[in-house]
Formats: sequence, structure tokens, C-alpha cells
Amino acid sequence: PPVRAQADPLRQVLLNLLLNAQQAMPSGGTIAISTLAGQGEPGCSLRVSDTGHGIAAEHLRKIFQPFFTTKPPGVGTGLGLSVVHGIIKGHGGDIRVESAPGEGATFIITLPAA
Repeated sequence: PPVRAQADPLRQVLLNLLLNAQQAMPSGGTIAISTLAGQGEPGCSLRVSDTGHGIAAEHLRKIFQPFFTTKPPGVGTGLGLSVVHGIIKGHGGDIRVESAPGEGATFIITLPAA
């Protein structure tokens, strides 16, 4: 279904998630984007999954905090996922992540229906 959102900020969200996925797979891998409507809630979910190195459990609760990064100095500022979080929350949506080391990561965005 249609969702209540602005196209340019959502492009920024997708670009950031895709770049992070690419960086998590330096030797290559698979990125999948999927959508899901309904499931007992109004709105739509967008999933961005990768087959990269995954996220350690101790980092999962911090990844949306400004300036938190696991990347080496000079590679990232730690602002990307914080900005993504702010954009999604600003649209009345929610974002969460499912991940385990060595098993890739899936970011799940839920946006309200229009």
C-alpha cells in the first residue's frame, strides 16, 4: 500500500543502508531488498538484508547512536545509521535490526500507511 513518506529522505535511507551492506561484504556477497504489507499492522515494511560479517550483540543496542562506529578511523563518522533512524522516526515509522556475527544483517523499516 502507499505509505506516508517523502521520496528524497527515503532515498538517503536506502543509499546509506546499501553502502553499509556493501562495506560489510568486502569479498562480495548478496544484498536483498524486500517489502511486506499488512501482517496485522497498517503500513508497510521494507527490509534490507546482506550476507556480510554481521553485527556483534554488544553493538546492536548502540548502532543508531550518533558517532558510534565499528569502522576504522577515516572510514566512517558514525552518523549514517543515526541519520537513518532520525529520518524514519520523523516519518512516524520504526527501524530495527536483526543480526549475528557471521550471519549478515537485516534492517527492517516500518512506515505508516497513507
